[in-house]
Amino acid sequence: MKGNVKSGKGSSFFKGIAMSSVNMLAVPFYLGISIYLAKMDKIIIEQPFIMLFVFGASFGSFFVILYLYIFRKIYY
Repeated sequence: MKGNVKSGKGSSFFKGIAMSSVNMLAVPFYLGISIYLAKMDKIIIEQPFIMLFVFGASFGSFFVILYLYIFRKIYY
């Protein structure tokens, strides 16, 4: 009975390819949004604000991933 169980590891590769291709869409999205907001004078593109954005995006991404990792380890 155990010999008939499929692990499904082969499809993980293609899922990874699909996720990485979707991830590449973030660069044009942020570029388009920032150009639009700069044209409408709704965003300030100067050095302290750029570093704050980079820090905030990195900080938020890190803690979302860390939270999901802890949540999955505790509850699953």
